[in-house]
Amino acid sequence: RLLLGPRYILESYRPEIPPPPAFADRVLLDLGDDGEKIAPMMAALSVTGFRGKVYILCSRGSGAFELLGARSAQWPHLEPIPVHLFAEGPLDFNNMPLIITAADHLCTRFAARGLVFATIALEKDQLHRSYALEQLGVAVSFGWYGSCVPETASARLQPLLTDASVRRAYAEAGPKLVAGDSLDRIARFFPAEKADLSS
Repeated sequence: RLLLGPRYILESYRPEIPPPPAFADRVLLDLGDDGEKIAPMMAALSVTGFRGKVYILCSRGSGAFELLGARSAQWPHLEPIPVHLFAEGPLDFNNMPLIITAADHLCTRFAARGLVFATIALEKDQLHRSYALEQLGVAVSFGWYGSCVPETASARLQPLLTDASVRRAYAEAGPKLVAGDSLDRIARFFPAEKADLSS
């Protein structure tokens, strides 16, 4: 099987992906360091009545978290927590029940791992990817951040937070359609092959 190469490995080895939690008690916002681009999603979460922790991935010293803190009265019941990538060690995306992310290259990795996530376009070139992922049934798209209306976004966000069947459908769609986790799959495959050869 090793001689058939990576293509065979990817088709024959699909890791078992556990179902997502029935509801999201934590949300990760991976929307860069511009507080103005993060604010619409904070407002949408607030409108849903979400009361869990909101982890905000931002660079240390960027000022994004300070800007959001100054507006915290606008988002009652939310508990924002800054997460400084690399400065605090690697972040385990797999343990986040819901990720709201820019429609960038990380989306394919989230989809391949069966994570529940939604996308928003922070740059013009992200719009196509954001809409394409929604059309494939992999992730909800909130479109262009500048056109995001909290009341409208919250209606689309609510099922991702609380509807177990909706969350499961998105989690199952990603690994069927996206092979963005290729290197990780190959790395996990070789130890299994070694065990087979030694038996």
